[in-house]
Amino acid sequence: MSLSDSPELSASSLGEAVKKRLDSNFQQGLLQTLQSRKVQGALSRIQDSAPDLWSKVVCSLRSELFSFIFNAVSETLPTNANLMLWKKRTCDNCPLCHKRQTILHVLNNCPVLLQRGCYTSRHNSILTLIFNTSFVAHGNLTIYADLPSCNVSCPTDILTTAKRPDIIVRNNMLRKIAIIELTVCHETNYDSADHRKSLKQQNLVEFLEDKGYRCKLFNLLVGSRGFIQMSHFNSFCLYFRLSAAKKKAMLFDIVKTVINESFKIWLKRNTLELSAAQ
Repeated sequence: MSLSDSPELSASSLGEAVKKRLDSNFQQGLLQTLQSRKVQGALSRIQDSAPDLWSKVVCSLRSELFSFIFNAVSETLPTNANLMLWKKRTCDNCPLCHKRQTILHVLNNCPVLLQRGCYTSRHNSILTLIFNTSFVAHGNLTIYADLPSCNVSCPTDILTTAKRPDIIVRNNMLRKIAIIELTVCHETNYDSADHRKSLKQQNLVEFLEDKGYRCKLFNLLVGSRGFIQMSHFNSFCLYFRLSAAKKKAMLFDIVKTVINESFKIWLKRNTLELSAAQ
């Protein structure tokens, strides 16, 4: 598949792409197209990001989402920065915060969208999926998630700070604790996000180890355009003994969920005021 010179996929090319989306050759062609372009290829060549999984999910999406994520990865969404570059606008500012409106800004860094809870909603949607897929509580296992839907109180005997991990799994009999942190970030920021989350929970890990627990920290990283940092997820799935089928289904659903949630954020990029329904 080749991209036209126009900023976004044309109706005819998108229609042709949709017709081919179930073809495995098209999936490979999708990746090759992205990798061949100077700016866009930087993302799809990120190591350890499971591009084949991403491609399969993208090829299963409805046309609207397919167009969005293809152009998001291609850096050809009509952000104000791109519109100014294409001489369609004279200003590249975000109408919400007045900073430069790039794809990175919209999907990850706009302080107004952050304040409105858009990024938190995306994060919690993915965390809920991981929580519901990966864990089954039983006699010796206590599971806490920092989610509104979780009815298990945070274990105050082991949590001494206000910096709550996303998920805590404690095996009282074996004196083992697993701490799970989820970060949804720009795909080029995996390393810095991993480092930041490790520092955030370092004191808690040391505190728990001093109390005699064997502690394991998992920093799960998901890109805002659907690429998953696989090494940490592989370790997580191995530790909690997720079957191959369960792991595959969970990862597929995570990619699909983050793309859908990022699309919702994209639609709100120029909305100055939110209604009560939003």
